[in-house]
Amino acid sequence: MSGIAFLPATIGLFAGAEIFKQIGRDRPFSVSDDSDPSSNVPKRKVRIKLPPLSEFWRSNRKWLVLKSAIIGILVGRAGRRATTAAVVSYGAAARSSKHPETFGTGEVEGIIAPEAGNNACAPAAFIPLLSLGIPGSANAAIILGAFLIHGLDAGPLFMVQQRNLASPL
Repeated sequence: MSGIAFLPATIGLFAGAEIFKQIGRDRPFSVSDDSDPSSNVPKRKVRIKLPPLSEFWRSNRKWLVLKSAIIGILVGRAGRRATTAAVVSYGAAARSSKHPETFGTGEVEGIIAPEAGNNACAPAAFIPLLSLGIPGSANAAIILGAFLIHGLDAGPLFMVQQRNLASPL
């Protein structure tokens, strides 16, 4: 009688877009089109060679990752976006580098720092959601909407009232 509520409609739009995309395909719900003989796109194998983990621990990069992750957490819990965390982490890495003139040329530290900051920012946006009930990002707002649909109140009492959801054990 009163129509569709806003939050379920917003969450449903994410699934609806994928449904319409799959309906428009010849073979719906396929993961890849590698076996499609009508495809004129040449097939190439992609190989990724990662450096050994021992190189990461020997170098100073572990401290760069830690510093950038802390920057990402601080930026994310303040309600800023992951792009801001990446830019700030990149700037901090360039300032603290022994060779800042090589930044912007594909230097590994210039790639590691913004990615670590970016990746730490997303989960940090849930800190104000779970502690104060205020979403720190658009994704956290959608999660808050899902909580409200299921009758859960995010905020200071979330960890007490929903102990079975909040506790990892």
